[in-house]
Amino acid sequence: VVVTAGVSGGSLTEAYSYDAAHPQQKLLDHETVNHAVQGLTILSVSGQHFGAASYSRGVRVGGTASEGTDWASDSAVTAKMADGIRGTMQVAITVGIRGGSYTEAVSYDKVELSTLVPSNRPATGSVVVTVFGSDFARADYSAVGRVGFTSSENTAWVSDTALQALVSAGVAISRRVAVTVGENVNTISEAASYDVATVSSVVYGNRGAFGDSVFSVSGSQMGTVDYTGALRFGSTGCESSQWISDTQVHGIVAAGVDGTLRLVLTAGVRSGSGTEVVSYDLPTVSTIFPTNHPLTRVSYALNVSGEDEDIHFKSINGTYMVTMSGLSFSDADYTGSVRVGFTTCESSMWVSDTAVVGTVPQGFTGTRGIGVTAGTLLGSVTETLSFDVPLVYFVQATNYPPAQNESLMNISGTNWGAHDYT
Repeated sequence: VVVTAGVSGGSLTEAYSYDAAHPQQKLLDHETVNHAVQGLTILSVSGQHFGAASYSRGVRVGGTASEGTDWASDSAVTAKMADGIRGTMQVAITVGIRGGSYTEAVSYDKVELSTLVPSNRPATGSVVVTVFGSDFARADYSAVGRVGFTSSENTAWVSDTALQALVSAGVAISRRVAVTVGENVNTISEAASYDVATVSSVVYGNRGAFGDSVFSVSGSQMGTVDYTGALRFGSTGCESSQWISDTQVHGIVAAGVDGTLRLVLTAGVRSGSGTEVVSYDLPTVSTIFPTNHPLTRVSYALNVSGEDEDIHFKSINGTYMVTMSGLSFSDADYTGSVRVGFTTCESSMWVSDTAVVGTVPQGFTGTRGIGVTAGTLLGSVTETLSFDVPLVYFVQATNYPPAQNESLMNISGTNWGAHDYT
């Protein structure tokens, strides 16, 4: 403050000041004012101490000055917004050399996503997709696209409503897509997916019941790298699986006793299958010794063994061990059973992949077939077992007078059956 008296004067420094400009939002309850990313909208700032006249004032949103400012009164200024891509920001107003600000007063629209073309892509990736939406800005603000948690290999800004991205490889199913423009990000759920693995052929589609053999699966979309791929026959996983390429996987099959099964290939969280592509060998029966059995009820054991076993026939406490050779009776007890003709053995016990023991039931027919069941598989051999025919040892007759016209005859023998077979 300077005071002059005549030709003399005196002063006092920093003795007087003016109120600083104090902007306020021109909205009820001081809500944040939102604007389009493209800018070019008019922002009206109300407050006080903006000056009694136009004093070369300016309005700034965040760190960007407005494109134009117009003084209206001591309590109102309007400004033309510039482009922006950030979230909530402060508004600062300068009047002369004085300035004032208001925090969290202005924001820009978030990025909006609508569609992705194409929405499905191969697991190998490296496919260009176009993301459509709005508020991607009027210039390239280092936009980035992301599918799930994996950023795209490259992203190119096209316009305020379109971006193009080079999608990377993946093995997930439906994934969300996220687009970041500057500090502005938004997502759309279940917008992108990858092709599922497909099975076209299986080399060595038929396997032995004991498993432990290597097979090869050919197809597509099995992944560009090893995504812990797994193979499954029916409901049983393979003992091991090895990824070879995007079109081939090798596996070691587990033991099994089912017929034709589907094969399921899993790569990451995706799976593909082929129906009726894998099967196991049926049980095979080759020979039986001895081939004949008594008709009466005596316990006989029917022993099914492999081709390399010695053929033997012996009696242990009245039980005759009968050896039948065969293969693929499984490597474990899958409730195997033996059948003579149409009659199941009284008991069956699995011994090995080449041996099953059964107690032969009674019978009176001639030559019969033998059937061996392992799990759901059945193998048989025809005309391999027979029962003894009835034998007559002697006949004792009782004579009666002719008038009675009757006579009784006692016939003795063996193999007439354990009960009445009419």
